[in-house]
Amino acid sequence: MRVWFPVFLDTQDFDLPSIENLISHPKHFSISTKEYADPFCKGAVVNKLDFVILGTLEADIHFHCNVVMSSEGELMGAQGGHPDTAVGAKCTIVIHHWCREEFLLFEMR
Repeated sequence: MRVWFPVFLDTQDFDLPSIENLISHPKHFSISTKEYADPFCKGAVVNKLDFVILGTLEADIHFHCNVVMSSEGELMGAQGGHPDTAVGAKCTIVIHHWCREEFLLFEMR
């Protein structure tokens, strides 16, 4: 599946391919976290998202998602932008580890 993005706004890049794309692609922009999700900013990008793809460690039958603790009680990470992006986006897609075999190809034009 290919998904087309008119622009790609990015607040964090941790891997070399993402950083290289940010440098080389004219429609890949770096923005501050203030521009992205400041609750006091009416123009915050987080409230204008068409969709967001979020990962989860566990999900129940009511789609309550756990992104912090493993089922064994081990701290796995932080919730980061999950709450604000899930509320602000028009469409929220949650992926779980059993989806790892599937790949989405994102195409920027």
